Amino acid sequence: MRERGGSHHEESRDCGCVLNDRKINYISYDDAYSSPKTVEQTRKLVESDEVAFLFGPLGAPGISATIKYVNAKKVPHLFVVSGVTKFTNFAECPMTTTGLPSYRMEGTIYARYIARTVPNAKIAILYQNDDLGKDFVAALKERLKGDFDRKVVASSYEVTEPTIDSHVVTLKSSGAEALLLAGTPKFAAQAIKKADESWKPLFLINLVSTSVSSTIVPAGPEKTVGIIAATMLKDANDTMWVNDPGMKSYRTHFEKYLPGANIGDANYLFGTQQGQIPRTGAEAMR
Repeated sequence: MRERGGSHHEESRDCGCVLNDRKINYISYDDAYSSPKTVEQTRKLVESDEVAFLFGPLGAPGISATIKYVNAKKVPHLFVVSGVTKFTNFAECPMTTTGLPSYRMEGTIYARYIARTVPNAKIAILYQNDDLGKDFVAALKERLKGDFDRKVVASSYEVTEPTIDSHVVTLKSSGAEALLLAGTPKFAAQAIKKADESWKPLFLINLVSTSVSSTIVPAGPEKTVGIIAATMLKDANDTMWVNDPGMKSYRTHFEKYLPGANIGDANYLFGTQQGQIPRTGAEAMR
């Protein structure tokens, strides 16, 4: 019962399941990661489909465009797939809960790591020019305080840009010894490839860009050696999890429902994890 983004080509999907003797109809519409489309599809779910709740909408731009509307309609807006700080303003948006770690806290962790590893380094941050990227800049400002302007050089990009190579070149010319990428997989892969040509800073990429299939493989695994990547998910292709009960269950689930798909794509793993949340919650209420 949500809107979704990405490459899903069906206009809608309506299916049902029985949980605790109640039938749940699941309705999904594709918003194509376009804010106007998110508004349109969200209104359709709320006003035409009259859903009981919205679960797991993806993408800061679309969530930003609909959060006030959804809260005004008093529709539960659960586990939105974003860590943007403003989505945790429960005083203004009490119907909304987030489903990712805070981007602001994530940025603070990176700032601490950089300070500990290369304490005197100039820091470059390449960030997506939206709420996602700006939260990371805010984290560095909060951490560095009066030293921010002296120690940090920042460059923002738009998601409509075909390439961010020029941004990487500009940041390299600043003499920065540390680089933080705060964006999405497509642009993280581009930055990795461009930096690998002639720049070897301490390179960190944010959580949403750490998918092996979506970032590392397109960039070229050989170009990513030494990059620091944060993650909260277990990699299905990592042999360290071969006997892990949770990953055994996931592989069985994957073979049944996604035969032939790329199990290394973290989007499938995250989607499966999201799907377990309402079921687990319902079972706990028995």
